[in-house]
Amino acid sequence: RSTWARWSRTRRRARTSPSDSSARSPSGTKFSLEKIIHAKRKNVFEIFSNYEQYEKLIPTYFPSIRIRSVRGETAVVEEHFTLGDMEFLLMSKHVSKPFVLHEVFVIGGKSKGSYIRQEFIEIPDGTKILVDVDLKLMGTMKIPKLLEKSKLVTNYSKLLDDLAILCEKSVWFYFFIFRRFVNFAFEIF
Repeated sequence: RSTWARWSRTRRRARTSPSDSSARSPSGTKFSLEKIIHAKRKNVFEIFSNYEQYEKLIPTYFPSIRIRSVRGETAVVEEHFTLGDMEFLLMSKHVSKPFVLHEVFVIGGKSKGSYIRQEFIEIPDGTKILVDVDLKLMGTMKIPKLLEKSKLVTNYSKLLDDLAILCEKSVWFYFFIFRRFVNFAFEIF
């Protein structure tokens, strides 16, 4: 037999071998979340899509961020991301459509192929955020039980809550600054 035929047969066996299949085939976890934040859509979008400041804004979830390239509304970012007990080292591509949409495509790491979509809708009370998450986990990162998936959803929801608190605090911060400015202006005149 030719070496090609032997190699091809060996590769077929290796692909179908159950012993190491967990290292190659991704396990998908999809979920959607919805949050209402009492802040203007522009402010909410600026905080949620501000990946450059994640390390300072939410260090418990993003211990380190390194920006690799930025071109217009697209950026490639190296991220160290912690969600509950799970730790991710990944390369991601952030694509923004200002004040409407922020998408994250994971292009490297053990969760390669994952996708997060954040849509920002203006409502009378503030901003509604629709988040769709499609996590593709490989190897030891696979979620074996439904219980783990619910834990993952809960942890991601906590991340969104922490970002929502930052958005609402920024609204009050600007309100108090504006109020002080108005009071100061009245004292002068």
